[in-house]
Amino acid sequence: MRRLIEFISIALGGLIVYFTWHYFKDPAKVESQIKVLTFGAGFLFIAYKVLTGWLFINLTVNLESKRETADTGNDHLALAISLEKGNIDSLWVSAVECRISECNESNGTLVFNNPKTLEAFGTMKKEPGKIAGSKKLDYFSGNDSGLIVLSPNEKAVFSAYTTVNNASVISIEIVVMGNRPFYGIEKWGGKSIQWRSSFIVLPQSKNAETQARTL
Repeated sequence: MRRLIEFISIALGGLIVYFTWHYFKDPAKVESQIKVLTFGAGFLFIAYKVLTGWLFINLTVNLESKRETADTGNDHLALAISLEKGNIDSLWVSAVECRISECNESNGTLVFNNPKTLEAFGTMKKEPGKIAGSKKLDYFSGNDSGLIVLSPNEKAVFSAYTTVNNASVISIEIVVMGNRPFYGIEKWGGKSIQWRSSFIVLPQSKNAETQARTL
């Protein structure tokens, strides 16, 4: 895609140079030639930067995991997914999802088995509801009322939980989906922007398992 954009930029630049030279051959119009070429070069530069990432939303995705023994065959796996907004634009977070798989190696290639998808909770605003017999409002059980917005340099943490086989190496793939507020170009195509990260969580050591059972 980037190569295509570069090719189109070069082609447009060539057309600007050609038509500028063709329509302003008169030496008296050299000043007009320079102005048109300068404007064309500036326009192509800005268009190229916009199409290849300038002013795109920047977001850092990170994960903290905690794995503890649940029983003789399974571990608890708790995930804390942190989203740290960069200094460019705001972001409406529409979903944070994790795919959990058992990771094995076969002939030098990683194989992912038994995948399951988890949706991090707490990513939607809630309509406040009344609590019977109280003046307080319930901000947790109401209907969804909109997307969480991350402003520039803001950070939020969302969580997920599951159980996994205690002998397995676990692969975690995270996808964050969202849009710019109001004016996102990508909305015209009905698409969300995506950010992705992947992590590996190793099994607990035998010493940690023994200590957990002793406690």
